[in-house]
Amino acid sequence: MIVEISEGRIISPFKQTQVSGKFTLTKPEKKISDPQRKYYFGVLVKEISDYTGYSKDWTHRKLGWLFRQEKSKGTPFVKSLTSLSTTETEEQNEAIRRWAAETLELSIKTPNEIDYSQIKE
Repeated sequence: MIVEISEGRIISPFKQTQVSGKFTLTKPEKKISDPQRKYYFGVLVKEISDYTGYSKDWTHRKLGWLFRQEKSKGTPFVKSLTSLSTTETEEQNEAIRRWAAETLELSIKTPNEIDYSQIKE
């Protein structure tokens, strides 16, 4: 149910709705930004793909299983990249850079070290 709060009153789709309990309202986090998406595909995926010789699509899927795997009722699945918040995306990207450095001995530049005009997805 979606509940809208307007001018201190709860506006509900039901006429007689009683709400009780403690509620914490938080500001929703922003989803992955365009620069983050561009960095992920144009830098992380591309550099790992170029280094390993695997396709960009395979590399993207492998990174998903390594860094976005979750379980629902015991069944593993890969969380969508677009479902990540900006904070979760940067945490994932840092983990990928660390993994690439430790596992592949591949140093990948951080977002602050690259020229976005040169990135081709």
